[in-house]
Amino acid sequence: MCISVSKVLFPVLGLSGIFCMAGQVLAQPSIGSVSLDSNDSKLLDSIIVMGSGFGSKTQSAPVLFDQVEDAYENGRRNEVYSNVDDGELVIRSSDPTISLWEKSSLAIMIDSGRAPRYPSSQAHYYFEGENNFLGWPNAYGGFETPVDNKKLYISWWYKPKFDPSSYWAFSRETQSGTFSRLEKLLVDGRDVGVFIGIDRDNLINASFPGSNSGALKGQTIRGAESGATVIFPNEGRGGSGSGYESPGSQKYIRIWEDPYGKDGIRLSWTQMHQTGMGVVNWEAKPLNGGDWNHLEVALDTEKGRADFFLNGDNFTGFDFDPSEDFGGQWSPTVALLGLNGKVGKLQEGEIDDIYIDSSLQRVAIGDAANYADLTDYEIQRPTSWSSEKIEFQLVLGQFESRDTLSGLYVYVFDNDGKVNQQGYEICEDCKSPPASTPLIVK
Repeated sequence: MCISVSKVLFPVLGLSGIFCMAGQVLAQPSIGSVSLDSNDSKLLDSIIVMGSGFGSKTQSAPVLFDQVEDAYENGRRNEVYSNVDDGELVIRSSDPTISLWEKSSLAIMIDSGRAPRYPSSQAHYYFEGENNFLGWPNAYGGFETPVDNKKLYISWWYKPKFDPSSYWAFSRETQSGTFSRLEKLLVDGRDVGVFIGIDRDNLINASFPGSNSGALKGQTIRGAESGATVIFPNEGRGGSGSGYESPGSQKYIRIWEDPYGKDGIRLSWTQMHQTGMGVVNWEAKPLNGGDWNHLEVALDTEKGRADFFLNGDNFTGFDFDPSEDFGGQWSPTVALLGLNGKVGKLQEGEIDDIYIDSSLQRVAIGDAANYADLTDYEIQRPTSWSSEKIEFQLVLGQFESRDTLSGLYVYVFDNDGKVNQQGYEICEDCKSPPASTPLIVK
């Protein structure tokens, strides 16, 4: 935006001419008020945001907001996983009354027995092993996606028992003694990892955070409690032979256009890099094993940009040729979400609160007044959206144990992914005006 400034208006500074202000600063969303909806019977459940720069949104609701026990597909509630038995498997089906996912692995379970991400969560997804995932959400048409949507945003929470980037397996011919489950592993008295167990291939599974094969080869590894020892192999393991298996490439998510993965957008995020559209982006950030991690992907095929977030940190991204988008037939969708690797037979994973949309527009709440200071945040579920007004259903998540909404701030992202850098605090005492009573003339 450019404005004309004259010396008459600013005689002291002596300024004149035409000055241009950064478009990004002016274009980012601006919030003027945040209030509770007094017309909502649940009161705290519904929040109204007034402001500008939100942009119009074709569909207010996200494509999918999957809390497992309670899911919303394009704004419509789907209770297919409500009140199911603990351990029930997720079925592959294009029928939304049977499953939310058209194609998933065959061992993803609905879990209601393990500790939830937050107290009110009644269920989440659970899987064991190195290769289990959800895929092709029915809310987005399954294999029959809409045509030529250019944007995709995905947010999900993932709890691996062990950080996939630290997971190793190796043969045990030199083992002496018996290791204790989850005991510390030492090299020359230094703590280098944790013993996980012996898998079905009779390999030792262990977690070695920050280690590479060069630091492990030929080293005598000792159990801190058991005193058991084993020499780490010098060679990689081929097929069923002796040696070691490094973490390799373990995908957290795969995004495809073509259901067969041949044409158009092909994007993957693994524990060591992000690949797709002719780009290999060697950036990595470890997950916190045993904790819930927040993962996000923002994809814009019109601009040719992919961004990746881990626990609130936009830690990497890359540009690509927009012509890689295959026009006239599909839109990018979630083809795989979970863990897809070859190492990790004793791994466990939990997934919850999956949010998928064909727009980068979204609302989040966090506990810092400035976006740059946020360590994490919770993505909300919009129910109405215009350029100047948004209404969303409050999802407290990690903030659920708080006694008050004060100290929580609202952030709005527009369709370019720009966000208000200064959050707007939720006012628990502020309520929107009640709906007017219609005048009936008899």
